Amino acid sequence: MRPEVDTIKHENQEKEKKYLESIEIIKGKYDELQKTIKLEEETLRENIFQYNEQFNNMKVEITMLIFQLEYEKQNGERLETEVKSYCAQFTAVPFHLHESRTSNGYQELTFQRARDEYLHSHTQINFDLSHLKINYDEVSQELTKY
Repeated sequence: MRPEVDTIKHENQEKEKKYLESIEIIKGKYDELQKTIKLEEETLRENIFQYNEQFNNMKVEITMLIFQLEYEKQNGERLETEVKSYCAQFTAVPFHLHESRTSNGYQELTFQRARDEYLHSHTQINFDLSHLKINYDEVSQELTKY
């Protein structure tokens, strides 16, 4: 009976040794996973910080573009008022037929130039705002992933 007990005891010691080795391997894997998680959390924090910074920069840029748009609108209104003033001045002053034709041409050219300048500014601002909205949407989508 003693040899059987020794055999069983030896087998149990071997099993215990294998279990302890497995536990050590699992502990090592667990430690590696914890390190990986910490690294990924740090990367995530850095990404969130960068996205927040980009988001805040875009908000500032959008605000600046809104002010610029308002300025351009006011500038366009000022130019329209100026053109109307020129029209009133030219119609109030009597001219000879030739002089009148020349001033009308100049007046139309000035008006067209002012109108073109206003439309170009307005188009550029709309383009910039669209571009910013696209960037804003992309950053918002990236932030929602986290």
